[in-house]
Amino acid sequence: MTTAAATMTKTPTDITLYTAQTPNGIKVSILLEELGLDYKVHQVKMMDNEQKQDWFLEINPNGRIPAIKDGNLRVFESGAVLQYLVDKYDKDHKVSYPHGTDEYYEMTSWVSRTCDACSPMPLCCCLVPWARIAFFQSRALVPRAMN
Repeated sequence: MTTAAATMTKTPTDITLYTAQTPNGIKVSILLEELGLDYKVHQVKMMDNEQKQDWFLEINPNGRIPAIKDGNLRVFESGAVLQYLVDKYDKDHKVSYPHGTDEYYEMTSWVSRTCDACSPMPLCCCLVPWARIAFFQSRALVPRAMN
């Protein structure tokens, strides 16, 4: 059985995602997939302390995952990476809201909450439409009807 996601043509990018299989590590890959972006993955070997090696510290001086490189640009920390990806690649607002709208600031508040609380919320729930709906409905905070 072929799924729609499997047959979808991906948008080419120069993105390399540096990550590991942790809650914070998979947030970015979920968004990359939702946006339909083609990207490379470098699995950071955290058990070998690879994230503290000099080459990785040039990408993220904090020595933590996730981080991305998009061409020569480095972006690190999950909230900053998520914001960058929607700003640059979600021009049609498939998974985000237009800058300056009430919904945009509501979304930004929830993304910041996931970063500030040091515990991931249901994977990217403020950026992924189906997760956003479930999260807001569970709290009676649906900011707008979703398509």
